[in-house]
Amino acid sequence: MRFFVSGLVQVKFLESEKSCLTDVEGGAFFYNKSLEKIYLPNSVKTIGENTFTGCDGLKSFKIPDSLRCIKTRTFLKCHNLKEISIPSSIK
Repeated sequence: MRFFVSGLVQVKFLESEKSCLTDVEGGAFFYNKSLEKIYLPNSVKTIGENTFTGCDGLKSFKIPDSLRCIKTRTFLKCHNLKEISIPSSIK
């Protein structure tokens, strides 16, 4: 699923014991400049390449503890991103 250049301001994936979201596809939010907040569930293991590239509205990002891998250029050209909370589980 891709939401690039969509005008979304906030995206929240709900936490659930049955959550099947394990990967955020590369380029999923590519150049969605209005995106300010995104909440990923603890089921996410991988964030793909260029997932948030060009998301200028993004100011902070908390990576879930379940995440194991962040691909290249995930936050490229996120000029207003000031804070990323990275758990020790990241490779």
